[in-house]
Amino acid sequence: MLPLPSLGGLTAFANDTNDAGEVVGGSDLPIVSSHAFLWSRVSGIIDLGTLGGAFSVARAINNRGEVVGSADLANGETRAFKWTRAGGMVDLGTLNGLDTHAWDINDRGQIVGIAGLAVFGDPRAFTTGESGSLVDLGDLAELGAEARAINRCWQIVGLSVPAVGGLRAVEWTRRC
Repeated sequence: MLPLPSLGGLTAFANDTNDAGEVVGGSDLPIVSSHAFLWSRVSGIIDLGTLGGAFSVARAINNRGEVVGSADLANGETRAFKWTRAGGMVDLGTLNGLDTHAWDINDRGQIVGIAGLAVFGDPRAFTTGESGSLVDLGDLAELGAEARAINRCWQIVGLSVPAVGGLRAVEWTRRC
């Protein structure tokens, strides 16, 4: 077991790793804030920053070193982000709602997550389209859906919330 460094605070956690051994997660700072990080044996720990707010968390990294997660804006809304070494942290936008959260990215750069449709709208599962914009995956005519993981063949898994309660595991598929 190898303890990884923090960004100066007491708490740090890892969420994902890629085949190169790069690790992403979240870490407290010495001040009241928590930021997404990328760690590798070569570069050490890198603070990925935020989108203007005080909080961010990295949830997944692919084998190209692209990182996704969620970060606060200065106005308190939360956005899904994609981070690359060349471009830094980029806001992925919304589905005409307030908040989005990215959960996974495959090696083709396709991202999945959850987006609120409106202030009181049911949450929707999303993926990114060819242009990089968010695409609503829909739900099962229920109370919302969330996409949690994607593989290289665009096979997506997640959950849907039935109107009668509980959670339902779901899969969206396309041919590879």
